[in-house]
Amino acid sequence: MSTEAPSVRYNFAPGPAQLPEPVIAQAAEAIRAIDASGRSILELSHRSPTFDAIAQRSEADLRELLGIGDEYAVLFLNGGARVHYGLWPLNISAPDARLGMILTGYWSRLAADEAARFRQTVPLNDPDDLDYPDLEAANVSDLDYAHYVSNETLTGIAMPTPDLSCPLVCDRTSDFLSEPFDIAPYALCYAGGQKTFGCAGLTAVVVRRDLLRTDTELPTGLDYATQEKYGCRYYTPAIYAWYVSSLYLRWIREQGGLQTMAEQAQKRATLLYDCIDRSSLYACAVASRARSRMNVCFTLEEDALHERFLKKAEIAGFAGLRGHVAVGGIRASLYNAMPITGAQALVHFMHEFERTA
Repeated sequence: MSTEAPSVRYNFAPGPAQLPEPVIAQAAEAIRAIDASGRSILELSHRSPTFDAIAQRSEADLRELLGIGDEYAVLFLNGGARVHYGLWPLNISAPDARLGMILTGYWSRLAADEAARFRQTVPLNDPDDLDYPDLEAANVSDLDYAHYVSNETLTGIAMPTPDLSCPLVCDRTSDFLSEPFDIAPYALCYAGGQKTFGCAGLTAVVVRRDLLRTDTELPTGLDYATQEKYGCRYYTPAIYAWYVSSLYLRWIREQGGLQTMAEQAQKRATLLYDCIDRSSLYACAVASRARSRMNVCFTLEEDALHERFLKKAEIAGFAGLRGHVAVGGIRASLYNAMPITGAQALVHFMHEFERTA
């Protein structure tokens, strides 16, 4: 296997993730100049007409992609999605609220732990299976909301929209805009930008307007109702990250929208899972029906082979394949910007590695 520097590199990291080449090119150019005055995007006022246009376009594109009506507010907020594990309960639930927590892995457990700091929480399932849970027996009659994580990046478990009679809250950080979904069952969805629609520093929150409270215990700048009132500019937002997301959202539209994203995601994931399932060297422990299309997690037959695999993969141009420190193994993250050629190239490498291992 050649040790020469690869002509093409693919970023399979779980985040920050690979960006579309046109987005990188436009974002790089904007650092030099974003408007007729010659100002860099890094110098741009968040109250300028130029940024007004960026903010309006990004909201319009997100609304069109997901079919979001006026009954929902669309917020572009500073920071990462993890902070919203505590913010969403404080923003849309009363102090005596009961919150159901669906536990499918690492992130949903963290979300449950954080929510429990502020509200009473109720687990709705046994979290130990590498599958999405059967919630038919779950009692949600006295719950205000049920929270879940749609895609667990550490273990590669995907969770479809639960069929529950209470409003849903969802962390969609790692599969946001990778497929169409009906927003109607949701009180609130949130997603960090650095995986499927932008770069680190921005989180999108889609929340029903009628649930926004004006009597929260929160600092004003962390209050969703305040941010909605001020167009997410109560304080200076993450202008550059917001701009990158606006470019990415437009790119998704130009590719054909969420149906195209879903078709591409399925093709990439099928290539890898077929390779794993037909192999005697690789194994995936996740139940077939719960396998993520975003994060394909697998192990090799012998632990000693993992480091060898990762070193050779890096040399061959495949970055970011090391599994999370909590679980080990290999993880190939296949977000929206990953081309089919990236998945094909990785599968070819996996075949060659198995042949020579």
